[in-house]
Amino acid sequence: DFGPLFKVMPWLLVILLPALAMSSWAVERELGTEELLLTLPLSVVDAIVGKYLAVVGYFTIALLCSLTNLAVLSWLGSPDVGLMAANYVGWWLAGLAFAGFGVLASVQVGTSAIAFVVGVMYCGILMLGANLVGWFEPFNRGVVSFGGLLTALVAVAVSLGLAIFMLSSRRWRPTNTQQIAAHVVSVAFGLLLAVNLGRWSYVHNVDADVSSEGLASISATSAQIIQKIENPVTIIAFVSDNLPDELKLKGQEVSDKLT
Repeated sequence: DFGPLFKVMPWLLVILLPALAMSSWAVERELGTEELLLTLPLSVVDAIVGKYLAVVGYFTIALLCSLTNLAVLSWLGSPDVGLMAANYVGWWLAGLAFAGFGVLASVQVGTSAIAFVVGVMYCGILMLGANLVGWFEPFNRGVVSFGGLLTALVAVAVSLGLAIFMLSSRRWRPTNTQQIAAHVVSVAFGLLLAVNLGRWSYVHNVDADVSSEGLASISATSAQIIQKIENPVTIIAFVSDNLPDELKLKGQEVSDKLT
């Protein structure tokens, strides 16, 4: 049963990703190779994105290796592969966001140990926000949420944008006011765009139910029957806010089908 893993895995990522990203940039400062790296024929954007992709690549390989658990479960029974795939997509997207803020923490401080602590703090705040808005709930029900996908990408853009901004600011000169103003305006515009994209994704949410039984959607036959109904039908349902843990997903399924 993968049920307990659904609750534990996101919090494991809060620890794992900062641990992977803590040395991405802080170690360059510890070893004194930061200036050498910045003098190479690559931009600050190239350096930050390269560090980020290295962390994400390692995390992706580790997550794929955990599919052995699904192989054992398939040998023992007949799990819903679509439901598991949706959960893995959710974990991977959360890992992308956590990796971005882990790299940001590594850029902000000078030692890897402190970068880990700051990164865990950032990811913990993100995790609390995700739980507050129910970001993981669609994935736990076998639904790949477009809003969740876009929100994760926005978090990546914000974290990497701030990291690039901080590194670029170290090379500013007091007399180069135009360059400073351009960087500040671009970061402000980027943050504003990211926030609005995040809001738009939840207003115009597009979900894909990939569970084998279509747990969060109605069948094509049912949809055709509903379309043939001439007189409008009003369905009133009451879902308690105090449902037991084992019934919360079922309550969300009912709400999804009614909306």
